[in-house]
Amino acid sequence: MTSDINSYKCHGSWVTSGYTSYYQFAYKALYEYRLTLKELENKESELIKSHKDVEPALLSGFISHETDNLVEKCRRHETSTILFSCMTIEGFINNYGVRRLGEAFYKKNLERLGITEKLSLLILACIGKAIESNAVLMKKARALFDARNSLVHPKTKEFNHEKLDQYVNDHPRDCRIEEYITDMEIILSELCKLDSDIKRDFEFRLPAEEPN
Repeated sequence: MTSDINSYKCHGSWVTSGYTSYYQFAYKALYEYRLTLKELENKESELIKSHKDVEPALLSGFISHETDNLVEKCRRHETSTILFSCMTIEGFINNYGVRRLGEAFYKKNLERLGITEKLSLLILACIGKAIESNAVLMKKARALFDARNSLVHPKTKEFNHEKLDQYVNDHPRDCRIEEYITDMEIILSELCKLDSDIKRDFEFRLPAEEPN
């Protein structure tokens, strides 16, 4: 028994994972990060100005203590952005695969594959193009999902007293949150280039940015 490959805009009804909402959640987390980072930097500036006579080493520790809650909030927003960006991509890919290949075939043959394997086989089957592993789409997908995997599969390492600098966390302003959003957008753009039936402006709508 065989079945044809459907058009993405074929008639039918599907219950999706909510990837359109995940897309908005990723951006809302980014907006919240920006606001929190601004609050953090203002607080740091105020503390520096009001404690000019304190030794730099002591002042650094004091500022770290006084801003700990804002740093933690920035980290939470960064984590949310990574997770929701990946949920957007994976949710959309699963939706695309089910609509084009049918739910039974997609679940049996593609659903449980890794992100790049799933993408390459889905594009080959539905569009007839072989995407190399060094293509922009594949590299960005791998980078984004590697970042996700490092969060959802945390590892323990033995403490090395000779390399103390590797345990110092970067300031939240130096995190890669904007890069994660950019990677998500590039992945979506590449998918839309491959299939003109994907109406990006309809599928993915930006939420309103919070006022400063």
